[in-house]
Amino acid sequence: MRKNMSFILILLCLLIALNYKAIGELQSTPDTQSHTPSSEVVKLRKNLYRIGGVTVDTQKHEVTIRGWVNMNAGLIEYLACSAGGKLHESMLVLDTKPIHLQVALILIGLEAKGDFKFQGDPRPPKGDPVEIWVQWKEGEETKRVRAEQMIFDFKNEKPMPETDWIFTGSLIYEGRFLAEIEKSLIATYHDPAAILNNPLPEGVDDTVYHVNSAVVPKRGTSVVVTINAVGDNPLAPFNKGETKAHRAPQPDAEAIEQTAENQREKVIFSEHFDRGNLDASRWKITQDGEFNQFAVDVKDIASSADVDYRLRIMANTIGTSDPVKYLGARSQVKIDFSQPTEIAFDLDWNAQENGCYLTAGLYICPVESENPKKEKDWIKFEWVGVPPGKNIRANVWASANGAMKELYTDWGPEGENGKPQGWPVKPGNHRIKLLLDSKGIGVWADSKQLCYALHSLNFTSGYFYLQMSSGTNYHDREIYFDNIIVTFIP
Repeated sequence: MRKNMSFILILLCLLIALNYKAIGELQSTPDTQSHTPSSEVVKLRKNLYRIGGVTVDTQKHEVTIRGWVNMNAGLIEYLACSAGGKLHESMLVLDTKPIHLQVALILIGLEAKGDFKFQGDPRPPKGDPVEIWVQWKEGEETKRVRAEQMIFDFKNEKPMPETDWIFTGSLIYEGRFLAEIEKSLIATYHDPAAILNNPLPEGVDDTVYHVNSAVVPKRGTSVVVTINAVGDNPLAPFNKGETKAHRAPQPDAEAIEQTAENQREKVIFSEHFDRGNLDASRWKITQDGEFNQFAVDVKDIASSADVDYRLRIMANTIGTSDPVKYLGARSQVKIDFSQPTEIAFDLDWNAQENGCYLTAGLYICPVESENPKKEKDWIKFEWVGVPPGKNIRANVWASANGAMKELYTDWGPEGENGKPQGWPVKPGNHRIKLLLDSKGIGVWADSKQLCYALHSLNFTSGYFYLQMSSGTNYHDREIYFDNIIVTFIP
């Protein structure tokens, strides 16, 4: 069996690639510099490979990934995610694509057996165990701690006990590799999309774990995360009596590079605004209505030395007359939607003090326009502000030859007055995904599917508009978009 392991590992990589449907390019930070992580597989020396941002040591049975501290205080559900993931609840951001991490763990001999069905699944995670270590610099001193020391168990009022983490592997659902969509890597709260999961009983509770601020350094600090195979895994590095036959076989670099090439072909558009300005060759500012002041630009919204460029749409409508105004950015390229296509983007509602008469979302329209809503054909997803503010409802509407139709609306729960109050929006980015095919549109927000609604569109290609609309007599209000990925789903 072991002499055929190399073939089996390559086959596993190819199977993952065939099911992997969405790619997210990473945003830059001051610690990783502005770049796009390469999908190239490089042999560094004997037993040592690099797959994108992951270094794989097949002799030590460990992988290492660089990243940075995203949170040094607050409630978390993830030890780590990739850029574009759930940044409002992840302690670390790692400089890797999820597919590269999953392949790397397979190549050091680990087997994923996860079968979680939903977040908070009460069953224990299944798969091979690993240790996770995190290292960073404090002045001239190098700190290296187990990942658990960086996590505080709020319920038991002490740091998370030492434990192995479980390589569950990310769920493949309807032919799609969820980790690459959600950007979830290492979960403290059970998550079928994550690649590694917490085995402790507290993993079923999303209110238990906080950042251990006494240990975790300041936001933006560069870190190196090391994941080691351990336990009864026959390929783990420290088993007694281990022989060369127990060592992980050498990966076929050419075969792995081909899996990455297969994925690159499926992404037809991506934008992360990492250059710090709005590229006029890719985006056209759109405006319809009177504004006191407005801006459509790329802005660094990081509160410290971090760099976090996002598309900003800002409007001030004090003293204006027309009741509703529209502002945004339209893609300069027209996207073919004749086959199933996924559009994913981050939307930051930005804690609006009064969400009434403010909308933010995405239109798809077959023609160039200053306001796609005035055209005969379009489909849109938007968040609509609900009084008294900071709450939203989700809308999906379409227009076919001028006939508008509501496809889906979720007003949220009713308040004490018996009226819907909308859904509260947490600060930070929220990942929105639209899956458009010839019959309908599926919508996800923060990994939760909102709907699949049938449409009667009569166009198969269009421009997409990132758009905000506002009522009159409002002070400055800003929303942000980022990490836009358009992917064919064969």
